[in-house]
Amino acid sequence: MERRLILALVLSMGILFLWNVVINPPPPKAPTPVKKPAVAEKAPVPDAVKPSFDEPTAVGEKPESMLPALNAESDAPAVAETDTPAIAADSEEKSADTAPTLEAEPPAKAEAPVPAEQNTIIETNEFLATFTNRGARLKSFILKSDKYSEPVPGSEDERRQVDVVTVKEPENFPGTLLFDQANFSYDPDTTFELEDADDTSVVYRYETPQGVVLRKRFAFKGDYVFSLILSVENRAAAPASFFPKIRLVSHQNDANVQQGIFGSMPLNLQIPKAFIDGELYEETDKEELQTAKILKGQILWAGIDDRYFLLSLLPPDDLRSQITIKNVQQASTDALGTEGTHNWLAVTHMLEKQRVMPGESKDLSYQMFIGPKEYTTLTKVGHRLDESVDFWVLGALAKPMLWVLKYSYKFVYNWGIAIIILTILIKLILYPLTYKSFQSMQKMKELKPKMDELKAKHGEDKQEFNKQMMELYKREGVNPMGGCLPMLLQMPVYIALYKMLQNAVELYNEPFIPGWLTDLVRPDPYYILPALLGVLMFVQQKLTPTPDSQQQKMMMYMMPVMMFVFMLVLPSGLVLYILANTVMTIAQQWWIGKKSAQAKEAAAAKA
Repeated sequence: MERRLILALVLSMGILFLWNVVINPPPPKAPTPVKKPAVAEKAPVPDAVKPSFDEPTAVGEKPESMLPALNAESDAPAVAETDTPAIAADSEEKSADTAPTLEAEPPAKAEAPVPAEQNTIIETNEFLATFTNRGARLKSFILKSDKYSEPVPGSEDERRQVDVVTVKEPENFPGTLLFDQANFSYDPDTTFELEDADDTSVVYRYETPQGVVLRKRFAFKGDYVFSLILSVENRAAAPASFFPKIRLVSHQNDANVQQGIFGSMPLNLQIPKAFIDGELYEETDKEELQTAKILKGQILWAGIDDRYFLLSLLPPDDLRSQITIKNVQQASTDALGTEGTHNWLAVTHMLEKQRVMPGESKDLSYQMFIGPKEYTTLTKVGHRLDESVDFWVLGALAKPMLWVLKYSYKFVYNWGIAIIILTILIKLILYPLTYKSFQSMQKMKELKPKMDELKAKHGEDKQEFNKQMMELYKREGVNPMGGCLPMLLQMPVYIALYKMLQNAVELYNEPFIPGWLTDLVRPDPYYILPALLGVLMFVQQKLTPTPDSQQQKMMMYMMPVMMFVFMLVLPSGLVLYILANTVMTIAQQWWIGKKSAQAKEAAAAKA
């Protein structure tokens, strides 16, 4: 491979990395947490100043007069004493004694004793979802497949199942119901009555002092989708009015963030995403979200994404709405004096003003997608959820590659081998461009003696030298850009393959060689792949004709070292692809060179 090909590859990788760089530097790497046992509970959050997700009220709207209370003596709802059969329940709570509370509105203090918490479990072969009657929220969503396990923070050997719900404070569990400018009193942390439940659904009920009956029904629909129906029944004597809001919250400790390369976005950073008015919105800069950000329009979905998993809300169809996004960041110190940074990211969806007349009821039908971002599943669910998979602007190329990768896996049952097969197929498809590029570079190489003569003759007169060079190119039928253009045409394909491998949840926790590469989305723990790539890059340089410039020679020998350093922090699946691509490039270079030499010998023999 000529030095121009090497420089083009480096330039392309540099452009890709620069595109992914966030405006602010990556968060500082926190010290390793104290080792803890492998349990499903979230790690406790150190005590800190209480943050809040205060949001602006609806603009241009005036609150209506508060409805009169029907029974001023009873503010607490009745709670069912028994659980519905086939639904497991437990009273274990996630402690929030030391955790911050993320509140939008100060709740009213109830004088009556708080009823006991009831946990309702809906379980399938894919997940175990726990709902709580405290606010009628989703408490946890644990993926059951061995594929979706993760290391326990602070432990080298212990693992636990992935819980898509990352917050542990009850007031921040996903699905929190809020009201803006409601003319009835409502505490988002109130304890609902468990009205009904079965194997796939649960219904919670709460009646406000003014006689407004609220019901929240969660029902599993398949493909990690739950329907969420908010029913508002008005038993008061006057219309009930309100702006309904549903909130999703996530928590992430910066110590658990897998850093990207040279300031690029961390690989598992939790970020807000939404599909609004036909376009994908996302924000990776935490500083931009320190103050609440409001987005309005036709929202197909909005949620919290961490590259491989998605917690999202799908609003009622054909209703314009808005979302408010805010990130609360807190530095804290644990009992051992270790400093860390915790982030709470909230995405709050609000519909337009709703009115329910006396004696009537209104149903607002939402959906929630909670689970891994398997592209086939997201496409099946619809609502443009597949846009949450980041293929950059090259989705038209990346999506067929993902299909070929998954199809190959059906035959070899190893994602690492499937990556190698895909790389070989792409190299074969692009072989005509590679061959044309190499031929052009060979012609340029053969013209070098004549170019040197022109330089010696017209070196002082640059204008005449350039004129003579162009005439030489025309006379010999050589295009000076002929070697670079085919390479540039291949770059989108390689970048699309890079983005596909970087974001495919299919590679999550998947091994290549047991005992060595046990997770293709994590870096090579022994640096074997980066070392092999560095050696092969050196071999590649030796096969390339030595340039005259001392700077170019230095660059050629620095390339293997640079590539080795680059590959240390990239997912091993990506490094495997680059390694396989390099091997194929060397093989193609050798083969084309051999065929070119044979053609020259045959031409010389005829002469």
